[in-house]
Amino acid sequence: MNHRKWAAAAVAAAVGLGLLGTALPASADNEQEPTAAIIINGESVAGRTFSAVRIATYDNVTTKTDGDGSTVVSGFDLITIENTAFQDALTAEIQEIDDDAEASMDGLDPLDWVAKQWTATQEKDPWQNTYADNSNVRELANWLETKANSTAADTNGMTPFQSWGLSPTQYGPAEGTSITLNVNEGLYFVWDTTTSASDPGTNSLAMIVGTTIDDLNLESETLGQINVKGDLVPITKTSDVWTAADGAAVTFTITTRVPNYPDTYTSPQFQITDEHSEDLAVTLGSLTVNGIPSTLANVKDEDGTLTIKLTDTEIDSLQGEPLVITYSAKMPTGTFTSETSNSAVTNNATVTFTNAWNGSKESVGTATAAPVTIYSYPLNVIKTDLLSPGGENYLKATFAVSASTSDGKKGEPVGTVTTDESSTGGFIGLAANTWYLVEESDAPDDYTDANLDVAKFWVYIKAEEGNPTSTPAYYFYGGSEVPDDFLTNPGNAKIESAYVNPSVNFWDDTVEDVKKDAIDNMSVLVLNAKSRSDMPSTGGRILLWAGIAAALGLGAVGFGIAGVRRSRNKAAQAA
Repeated sequence: MNHRKWAAAAVAAAVGLGLLGTALPASADNEQEPTAAIIINGESVAGRTFSAVRIATYDNVTTKTDGDGSTVVSGFDLITIENTAFQDALTAEIQEIDDDAEASMDGLDPLDWVAKQWTATQEKDPWQNTYADNSNVRELANWLETKANSTAADTNGMTPFQSWGLSPTQYGPAEGTSITLNVNEGLYFVWDTTTSASDPGTNSLAMIVGTTIDDLNLESETLGQINVKGDLVPITKTSDVWTAADGAAVTFTITTRVPNYPDTYTSPQFQITDEHSEDLAVTLGSLTVNGIPSTLANVKDEDGTLTIKLTDTEIDSLQGEPLVITYSAKMPTGTFTSETSNSAVTNNATVTFTNAWNGSKESVGTATAAPVTIYSYPLNVIKTDLLSPGGENYLKATFAVSASTSDGKKGEPVGTVTTDESSTGGFIGLAANTWYLVEESDAPDDYTDANLDVAKFWVYIKAEEGNPTSTPAYYFYGGSEVPDDFLTNPGNAKIESAYVNPSVNFWDDTVEDVKKDAIDNMSVLVLNAKSRSDMPSTGGRILLWAGIAAALGLGAVGFGIAGVRRSRNKAAQAA
């Protein structure tokens, strides 16, 4: 390759090493109309600011006609800006980087020497820039960034750039994912000066980038265009459901990205911190990484915080790619102990990562996902003796709760409700918009288990995902299975069993005011007896069976909803 070809290929490498957001020439160039442009592309350009300064001009440009008849640049020289201090500092740094440079640089322009010696192959960097694999040019760009950020003053009170006559200009923030720099022709040093980006991510590496020459490109490379050398680091968290019952397993998914960390970064950090309710039981063995069971070394869940910290080796293997982590956790139990309309389990995921090389030091950025909240809704069960004054003789009993199958049959068990011998009764948290079968599984003392099959009912709690904290609606049904009509239209459901009815027949369609009061009051009585032979064998209204109950010494079970207490005077009326 001839002298000028070396120069052309080397500047192509410089273009590959470049990274730009918004940039203009040094102040000396501001008196001229811009004659060239640099276009920077990439999703992490948006919101970033950059500083740029011209460090060399083109000279001895030659052109030729390409195979398609277009004119292209075939070669050129670079001339470092006319500042002896800058040229001397460049020469010293180049000799520090390249041990063989000292003998061959004598009397040569330092940047032109770089263009002739530090060539690159057509390999791509992580951001898909070609001619970007020259480690010497990368080291020179990092050195320039260190000097650009230095505030140390010399004996004349000037920083390095000031003493070298370099007057960079800062531009931005960029408004989109592509930005055009209208500059004068030449070779520019550009670096990221963002202090607060609109989207979290890594600052771009510093770059040395060349403009087009007389609006022309090289024979094999487009000048003045580059992909940004930084990455967005977004994070989102989702769940497979928005509502769940006590003890139910919920699958959470955290999606983020490990940014590219070239050798410039000495020891990058990447950590996901997921804060959750302490009583949410995370199953660490369920953790997957990009769909594969996790082998990550540093994963722990302590005091309501799941922490995933990647090792250097894990960062190397995952960098530049989406990172999708899933895990399962069990909802807490015993959340409801008093009258509340719902319970919320909230999760907050944050990723902390090294976001900038920034000269001689590295800094840390963070990104936080929108919170994920799982809601559950209470069922309050109260059991009383119907014959006691005012229905205040509360009994202890256990009720099993099962979710329905898709066709309305008894499905998987969810948990149990144990009432106590007080007016508080027992609570369980249930998912919204699902039918549940509640059936007595352990009768009170002195009550026979032979009557357990009559003390059961179905309940459906209606709530909206878009308005989960609004007061839910409760619907009941007393059959052995939930009919198809009630599966799709739970508001049509009624309790029709002789043994399970409201305390007064509030579900009579002809009494709309009373029916509405039932929806607000939510009390249900279930007839029971100490021996099965005492129980009636035919159906009937609750008012009739209440009279029989008084004669036979039957018991009654009241099922109330948390937040709405059973009306005792109506219970007494039923008795």
